[in-house]
Amino acid sequence: MKTLLTEKIFRLTDLLIRAGKPMSIIELSRMSGIERSACWRIISDLRTLGYLRQTAGRKIEPGLGMIYWGQAAYSQTFFPRKAMGKIALTAGKLSVKAALAGLFQDQLVYLYRDDNTMLNYFHFPVEKSNLALCILVRKYGGAKALKILRGAAGKDFDAKLFRERIAGMEKNGYALERGSNGCNIAIPVERSGEIFGLSFFQLPCSDRKISNLIIQCALLRKELEKT
Repeated sequence: MKTLLTEKIFRLTDLLIRAGKPMSIIELSRMSGIERSACWRIISDLRTLGYLRQTAGRKIEPGLGMIYWGQAAYSQTFFPRKAMGKIALTAGKLSVKAALAGLFQDQLVYLYRDDNTMLNYFHFPVEKSNLALCILVRKYGGAKALKILRGAAGKDFDAKLFRERIAGMEKNGYALERGSNGCNIAIPVERSGEIFGLSFFQLPCSDRKISNLIIQCALLRKELEKT
């Protein structure tokens, strides 16, 4: 019974977080498959505890309690604060932008991102992220990574392009993407039994500079893994 209740609580809160907007009890019940009366009881308890709040339009959204949880976990989990300082210091010295992220349910979760737009990347399509490709290949291998990326992209999936990028990641140990906004390097980082991705992005696409930045990214990865 407790397991089922816990599952329902996480299903409802996950729906709210992923929606990115307030939702009604009716919407939550329909989308979660949880009976409306049970949904109402769970939401009421979480509102009382401050983890959810009701808007003026009588819809539900995350409360300060949930935001507090997120901030506390963000500042204490996986990497110490000095690790983030090392990323910032290295990026500053190299005059590049850097990011560090993991994957949760095939969705990127940023722990660090240099351009101060981290929140804009909450729903960033996983198939458009070089960082995600890097993590997926290291975590699952090329075949499963390709399957996940194909499922995320749908009918617009360019299988040939992704096979080439995945093969490059498997051969070289890093993922390199060249695009209209410059080049993106992503290298896997292993820590606490998890696979993360470290990226330098919006780089000039000069082969000489890219070669040096790949080396610098790899050196930073070693520091993060032992910090």
